[in-house]
Amino acid sequence: MPRERLTLSSGWQWRLANSNSSSKADSIPEIKKWIPASTFPSVIQLELLHAKLLPDPNVGENERLIQWVGEADWEYSCAFPTPYSAASRDKIELLFEGLDTFATVQLNGKQILQSDNMFIPHRVDIKDHLQPSGTDNEIVILFESAFKKGQELEKTYGQRISIMRDPKRMHIRKAQVSTATMRTSD
Repeated sequence: MPRERLTLSSGWQWRLANSNSSSKADSIPEIKKWIPASTFPSVIQLELLHAKLLPDPNVGENERLIQWVGEADWEYSCAFPTPYSAASRDKIELLFEGLDTFATVQLNGKQILQSDNMFIPHRVDIKDHLQPSGTDNEIVILFESAFKKGQELEKTYGQRISIMRDPKRMHIRKAQVSTATMRTSD
């Protein structure tokens, strides 16, 4: 049977999953409800800018004022139909080409993947987790704060030497240019 491909690039939405005690995140009630994503793949800072919930980080000291975004946990969700050919297939795989570091993926309420390395793609057989053909499935991805997880890892494994910025970065398999999700120490 020839391969079919369904790209999940539309219909995504996002929301705050956990403020991690950020008073700024807690003060914005709009982010606690699902908001349609403006693009996908997505970056939460860009989504918040698009929704006019953040000041422009390129102006003045605004970048420092929005560091709370990287300290919070965020969720993305999308619904997609079960392919009609699903029953006749040996396996149906969901491919994640890159999840920004600490991500837990649920499909229809069941965890199918936990990732802690943004450089590794994941391929998950989801056939046994799909709804009956013609019915929608819900995928939810929880992105935990790399800043928070870096603190936890540093507490567990100790501080590492770093010649640049925050040494917690040394515990995290994440693009180091991604400062938007890691607080700088300067």
